[in-house]
Amino acid sequence: VILSPNIIKLFAKLRNLTHKKCKLISWFHFSIANQHDYDPKNIIFADYHLAISSQIKKQMMDLGIEEQRIFLIFNPAEHHKLLNLKANDGQKHLLYVGRVQKNGQKNLKELLHAMKLVDPSIVLDVYGGGKDEEECKRLCKELEISNHVKWHGWTENVWDTLSNQPFALILTSKFEGLPMVFLEAMSRGIPCISANFDGYNDVIKDHLNGMFYSLGNVEECASKINEMAQAKFEPVNVQKSISKFYEEQYFNNLHNVLKKVINY
Repeated sequence: VILSPNIIKLFAKLRNLTHKKCKLISWFHFSIANQHDYDPKNIIFADYHLAISSQIKKQMMDLGIEEQRIFLIFNPAEHHKLLNLKANDGQKHLLYVGRVQKNGQKNLKELLHAMKLVDPSIVLDVYGGGKDEEECKRLCKELEISNHVKWHGWTENVWDTLSNQPFALILTSKFEGLPMVFLEAMSRGIPCISANFDGYNDVIKDHLNGMFYSLGNVEECASKINEMAQAKFEPVNVQKSISKFYEEQYFNNLHNVLKKVINY
C-alpha cells in the first residue's frame, strides 16, 4: 500500500525487475487534480486504488483507471458527545477551523467578503494559523468587519477551547480531498456550510446536516450564513447523518475491500 504517488512508478519497476508477485495499492489523502507536486499519471502504475472521496475516485477515472479497480472507502470519524456550550455573549458564532489562506485553497477572502454582508449579530471565530493571517486582518479592516472576526490562532484541540456554541462550521475552500473538519463538527452535532467544491456532497446533506452555496458567489454565501444562523438543526440527526464514516463502519468496509483485492 503506497501513500506517495511519487514512488508508485519506482515500485512498479522494482517489482518487474525482481519478479515479485505483489499487488500495488495507491491510497492518497488529497486531491489529485489540484496540486503541482507530482505527475498524476504515475498513479496508473498501481494495480488498485483506495479513494477517500468521490471526487478523487472521479479524478482517477479521468486518468483512465478502470472503475472496478477503485474502491471508495472515505476516511474514519470518531464518535463524540454533542457539543452543548452556553452562548454567553449574545452573539451568533460561526466557526472556521483550518489554515489561514487568503487566496489559496482555503479561500478566506471569499468568507471575509461574505462576512461584510451578514447580519451584524454574527461573529466569525477563526482557529488556525498561516502566512496570510496579517493580510487577512488587513482585509478585515478594509471591509470594516474587524469587530466581527475573532482570530484565535492555532489550537491543538479546538473543541476543548471553544467558549461559545457555534451555529455552524464553514469552509469556503476551492477544493478539498475529504473535509475531515466537517466530520469532526458533525460528530459533535454541529451543522456545516460548504462551498460546492468537487466532492462536498460526500458529507453535506442539504438541510439535514448543513447547507452549500456556489463557489465564488459571495452574496449566496452570506445568505446561507444568515439562513443557518436562524435555522434549527437537530444535533442528534446531524450526528447520525455521517454514520458511514464512523470507525466501525469504515474499518469493516476497509477489511472487505482488502479481502477483495487479495482474492482478485
